[in-house]
Amino acid sequence: SDRGTPSQSPIKSYLFDAIVPVLDELARTYSEILTSGSMEVKFHTVSALKSGELRDKFSVEVTNAYGAAEYLGDSGGERRKVDLVVMFALHALARIRSGSQIDCLFLD
Repeated sequence: SDRGTPSQSPIKSYLFDAIVPVLDELARTYSEILTSGSMEVKFHTVSALKSGELRDKFSVEVTNAYGAAEYLGDSGGERRKVDLVVMFALHALARIRSGSQIDCLFLD
């Protein structure tokens, strides 16, 4: 990969690239359940700098069909739904990666 600087781990880039499609699919499932599909949550692993160079940076993009153009502009209830989608997706990923059933989930 030609992303980032030589000091950044190619293993980290590989892991991010492998995990993001799974997280996106999980987020799509939970978003459909919690928002009836009106909100979309996507995960990204790179960010473009002003110079055009790409850097590893994990970020979350939220698209709201009926709300603000960005997460902070949405209502408190909409933001909580997005937060739940992200937490459920991360929990499901942890469950998949561990290979065992995790029967307890604590949300703060």
